Amino acid sequence: MSQLNTLIDLIDGFIAGETFDDRWKTANTAVISLGACALNIGEFDMDEQSVKWISSSMSKSWMTRYVEREYFEADEIIEHGKRSFTPYVSEIGHRVAQPGHNDPMVEIDRDLHDFGYRGFIAQSFRALAPEDRMAVSFVTDRPFDEIGIPDLQPQVSRVAGVISAFIGSPFDGTARQTYFLDRRPLTTRERDVLAMLAAGQLYSRIADRLGIAEITVRKHVQSARGKLGAATRDQAIAIREQLIAI
Repeated sequence: MSQLNTLIDLIDGFIAGETFDDRWKTANTAVISLGACALNIGEFDMDEQSVKWISSSMSKSWMTRYVEREYFEADEIIEHGKRSFTPYVSEIGHRVAQPGHNDPMVEIDRDLHDFGYRGFIAQSFRALAPEDRMAVSFVTDRPFDEIGIPDLQPQVSRVAGVISAFIGSPFDGTARQTYFLDRRPLTTRERDVLAMLAAGQLYSRIADRLGIAEITVRKHVQSARGKLGAATRDQAIAIREQLIAI
């Protein structure tokens, strides 16, 4: 009965919330009461296979790194959430790089561990828009054997289901802890690359100056084009020079 009361209280809190930030605080309080250290909520556009936004109470320094390094492009929780509605449990600090294999999840796993995080329980649900999915992620800073994952997981799933149904859209509120990934700013490296291209430097020269591979330079240009909504490299340079969306 206590678990049912928890869900009823959670729903009442959402109904009373006038803004997304109000409902976000209610959701965050609910997962903290279960033993989490933070909450993540994200909405995926399944047609575009992209992340529309992420709200997170993880540290601001971690989320800045997550966005700037575009970890969401290789996030295993996001990839699982796009494929399945089943719960996903991931313990941090156990990934090992294979010789000759570049696995971005190894870097993410190492960084998460360095920031003090130890694991996630996550699950996706259908969002209000039929082409979207909503993922809710319980974040822990304690080892799994301390928090009793087998007993905790069903409770987290029930709370996550209520959160996904009632949280609403951050577009309806101030959303202070929300990251709109389709509006994310250019990274410092992307700015540098566009500036050098605008100065007439070739990809090979830029790679030498920055100490990176030429293919990495091209990836920075491609990423900057996407963020600026530019169809070509020259268009991206022109937008940068006009200080539009930078």
